[in-house]
Amino acid sequence: MNSDLETSNASVRTRSESNSGSGSSSHSIVPMVSNLLFATYVVIMSAMMLIVNSLMCLSAHSALTLFGPEWLTKNPTIYPRASQMFYFLAPVVLMVLEWNQLDRIQRLFNSEQQ
Repeated sequence: MNSDLETSNASVRTRSESNSGSGSSSHSIVPMVSNLLFATYVVIMSAMMLIVNSLMCLSAHSALTLFGPEWLTKNPTIYPRASQMFYFLAPVVLMVLEWNQLDRIQRLFNSEQQ
């Protein structure tokens, strides 16, 4: 009985020692690097989208100020609050819509390839 237990412990030790070699560590690095690159891509694209969307919203807001309704542009209590809400929400909502469109386009091309 003890010899069977010792044999199974030895085989477990040899398997764990062979798994801890340099060959298995390269297998675990590839997904980690891939995930890191994808996360970096997402962060950079999101930052670029927010910058472009903020510039577009700045242009749209200045046009809205010139040609918008008088109750919104001339009211000193509503205008600052509405402007702040627009500058905060519009770029983020546009970014979410843009990511949604990119996902749809990706699914469209992936379904054609299969």
